[in-house]
Amino acid sequence: ETTVSRDLPRNVLYFGAPGTGKSHNAEVFVPCKSFHLHRTVFFADYQNSDFVGGIKPVTKNDKVTYSFEPGPLTIALIDALQNPEESVVLLIEEINRGNAPAIFGEMFHLLDREADGTSKYPIRVSESMKSFLMEVLGSSDIEPVKLPSNLFIIATMNAGDQGVFALDTAFKRRWHFKYMPIDFDTDYGIDAFSVAKITLANDDYTWREFAKAVNQVLVEEVQVPEDRLLGPFFLSPTELDAKDLTEAVADKVLPYLWEDVLRHDDRTLLFDSNISSFAQLQNGLKSGEQVFSDKFNNRLSNMVSSSNSVKEIPDVQNEVVEVEEETLLAEGLDEDGQ
Repeated sequence: ETTVSRDLPRNVLYFGAPGTGKSHNAEVFVPCKSFHLHRTVFFADYQNSDFVGGIKPVTKNDKVTYSFEPGPLTIALIDALQNPEESVVLLIEEINRGNAPAIFGEMFHLLDREADGTSKYPIRVSESMKSFLMEVLGSSDIEPVKLPSNLFIIATMNAGDQGVFALDTAFKRRWHFKYMPIDFDTDYGIDAFSVAKITLANDDYTWREFAKAVNQVLVEEVQVPEDRLLGPFFLSPTELDAKDLTEAVADKVLPYLWEDVLRHDDRTLLFDSNISSFAQLQNGLKSGEQVFSDKFNNRLSNMVSSSNSVKEIPDVQNEVVEVEEETLLAEGLDEDGQ
């Protein structure tokens, strides 16, 4: 029997703006000392046979044979059945980049869970999958198949991405949605949030000041939805650890703002009116030229003045979990994972 609370949801979907910590929180959602993690990512051509498994050719001794090759869901299911006292997590990144209901196929029915976390509606699987499960599990009594209570399916998505699949209501209602807000006020213990590392026209700014000013302009002047703003970890912790973030902003942040967020809006609300191409924008930032609009510069100046007029944000120690030895850290979740 799993040591995880019966009240903890088994199907959880994290959503929010890019860089809000969806993947991090998804990885450490299950509040127990240890768990087995399996990971996959959905994309446009991802199919049910990739996710669940299917008959595929195998070359052995120069001969081609056909056998059932399990996908991530079947591998996680077997792991959970073989280790009933351990929690098993299947993490699906970018779940809305593929046709999720079609990818799940008949396994869609297994997402309805009982109070104890097991599937409410067991299903019968294909003969090839059935034979594979019987062989691996060493049992002839494997049908009907259902998800055990120790198997968690955790997913992430950014609804603001272009070219993604919409999730239908029937699919969404089987998940617990956890929204990840944009939070620049927490002390993440990274210098870039509080130490000047971005150079704009000979002045230095912190990542927190820069990103918050960008978000303010996008919301107030362009009415950009929140899921397309900059999250605190739009730049990864490794990128934020650099001595100078100007290069990372030019190579990663500017393309996102220019091509994705402001593709169909007035770019002069954020960038200088003399900027006529992305190449000019990127090269100008790297050369220390003034590439942002007066509206942005005013927001940034007000941001800096406001930061200097209030007390320093107190240190908050986020105890990153040693999964094997301590209890779970999940930013935004309490000890029960709620």
